[in-house]
Amino acid sequence: MRANISYILALIALAIVCWVGASFVWGAPSLLTGYARLGLLALGSVLFGWALVLAARRLSAGVWIAIGLLLLVLLCLPFSTFTNVFPWQGGGFFPSSISFTLLVLFCAAIVVAALLIATGMKLQKTARNAEGAVGGEAPHQQERPLEAYACLSIGALLLLLVGYKFYWFMVWDSTYDPLTFLWLIFPIMAVCLAGVVLFIALPPGQKWIGLGYALLVSALLVGAYALAGQVDFRQLTAARAERLSQAIEGYHAAEGSYPQSLRQLTPRYALTLSEPVILYGEGWCYDGGDGFYRLGYVNRLHWSDPRLIGEVHSAQGAAPDLPPICAQEVAAIKARFPGYPFAYWDGE
Repeated sequence: MRANISYILALIALAIVCWVGASFVWGAPSLLTGYARLGLLALGSVLFGWALVLAARRLSAGVWIAIGLLLLVLLCLPFSTFTNVFPWQGGGFFPSSISFTLLVLFCAAIVVAALLIATGMKLQKTARNAEGAVGGEAPHQQERPLEAYACLSIGALLLLLVGYKFYWFMVWDSTYDPLTFLWLIFPIMAVCLAGVVLFIALPPGQKWIGLGYALLVSALLVGAYALAGQVDFRQLTAARAERLSQAIEGYHAAEGSYPQSLRQLTPRYALTLSEPVILYGEGWCYDGGDGFYRLGYVNRLHWSDPRLIGEVHSAQGAAPDLPPICAQEVAAIKARFPGYPFAYWDGE
């Protein structure tokens, strides 16, 4: 009874942290309304957390493996997939609908990874107990170690993908009006919830895994955030442009002419065409022919500056009479966001 009470109190404490964090990010309403929401959130968190514990104890490994594989597929999708599903009317970082979708995906993967780990640990312990009891491994027990390894492997892959995706999420956040560490609040709360669920669901000898999971995944998220904070997105864009220029010169040396399209570089001269990290969704500005090419990208001095610059990174040969670099791309941006005063700026 005391253990159950302590579990419920822990979940209520997490609910309070969730409410305070959400209020801090989105702004709290009046005090009475805040108390009412606190009560509902506390009750919902207790029920949800207890449901997760029951699910971790009773659902089969196959269910968690299927859910984990689905999340792996979703995490492997590029960010552009979500922007195509949820288009936005603005010219900066992801809008709130896409950001919320990605955060929910990160949080779901963190919780499901914890449940996969709990299931895998339980299967491993069951297999060891059965082997010790009968003095050998029964045929029906041979599948359980495989399921256990599958659960643990998928859980680990989920966490690695969350760290990788969250890193790039934070890099793109730096290109616009950054929220910086505020993006950590909801994933860290998901980590705390997952740690508590692990602590409750695992047997006495394995409860330390809940604390270890919370510390390890928190370190993963904070590390991804710290690494992303060291990235200068303009230098990153210039470095990507330089690699692309080298691939173009490699194409010219082998073919005797410059590519008419950057798609001609893949996969022989460049495995991928990594995009500029300035405005999300914008690619490279390129013109090329037999004896010339020019490569550039759309730039701006500040995230709030509506003046868009056609930045030339490299060029070779005598180009024919062409419009200013990136002029067509800027016109497409203006047409896509008619409510925002974007304008082409020549830098003068």
